[in-house]
Amino acid sequence: MQQLLKKHPLIRTIAAAAVAFLAVLGEIAPSQAQRSGIKFEIVIPATVRSEPATGRMFVMLSRTDKQEPRFQVGRTGVPFFGIDVENLPPGKPAVIDDRVLGSPVENMRDIPAGEYFVQALFNVYTRFGRSDGKVVWMHQDQWEGQNWKRSPGNIYGEVKKLNIDPAKDGTIRFDLTRVIPPVDIPPDTKYVKLIKIQSATLTKFWRQPMYLGAVVLLPEGYDTHPNVSYPAVFSEGHFSLNPPFGFNETNEFSQAWRGADFPRFIAVTLQHPCPYFDDSYAVNSVNCGPYGDAIHVYDISGGPFPRVTYEGGDEMCPVGHPDGRLAYTSAPGPKYQMLLNRPHRGIKKLADLPWEPKGK
Repeated sequence: MQQLLKKHPLIRTIAAAAVAFLAVLGEIAPSQAQRSGIKFEIVIPATVRSEPATGRMFVMLSRTDKQEPRFQVGRTGVPFFGIDVENLPPGKPAVIDDRVLGSPVENMRDIPAGEYFVQALFNVYTRFGRSDGKVVWMHQDQWEGQNWKRSPGNIYGEVKKLNIDPAKDGTIRFDLTRVIPPVDIPPDTKYVKLIKIQSATLTKFWRQPMYLGAVVLLPEGYDTHPNVSYPAVFSEGHFSLNPPFGFNETNEFSQAWRGADFPRFIAVTLQHPCPYFDDSYAVNSVNCGPYGDAIHVYDISGGPFPRVTYEGGDEMCPVGHPDGRLAYTSAPGPKYQMLLNRPHRGIKKLADLPWEPKGK
């Protein structure tokens, strides 16, 4: 090697440059390996979850303790940072430091030094080996409306009051020891009934148990007129287990609903959370699958609502006809209305519903 370097000056020059470069790299590497600044090490103990975990790990920082930091997260809420983890073993920490993107503060180094209430949470993902051949890992809704901050089965830790200075070195450890319990489903009442069914159509597509549901508001006299069928109003919006139109048996609307002069109809809100969002927009799509078919053809519209009339078929029903259906919607309204009202285009708005019940 020495003889080769003596005979070829160019090779000698290149070798010298390489040695110099490696020397510089050796000086830089330790500083990269020993990153300065604060970092969070978040652990799921084996006593809480015995199998490896795949999902999204979060840490949240708030100046106040008016509520847990996880409930203060939003588009303009408190700073939070998250990373994806795959097959994280029990007891092994997930690390969140200044390399992790945050919102609304993007870099942890930009957080002002001071006192914070800090919390960590793990959003559990489910493997969906879909019938279209795609495999995706996503959060499976637990009937909370795709809200990871309170979704049953997600794991979180206690809130810690800490002095945080992102410019100083430090490691903060969180053990996630608490599991969010199942949703507390409101009980049925005389006027309000809750329905939840497993959708065969969606379960076949997602290859995981998938559910659809409804909150049904029954008219006055429903229980005493067993042979009467009623028109229906489908009030569409984001996921909610609250009764349609804010009915609570005590407010002004509730009193009017039970009054002698109020139109008699059944009001329905649908629940159709998907792995992407708290509602599916009630249409078939490449990403979400056959929610349109499940809701409007196979699993919902044909079935589980008590004594809702559907004799209208594909013919137009005149305004006020007891076979009518009306969709009252929010932002994605045209999609819902197009599908729900297609057989019943004659019904336009709630003011056109002076219906008489059909039957006795």
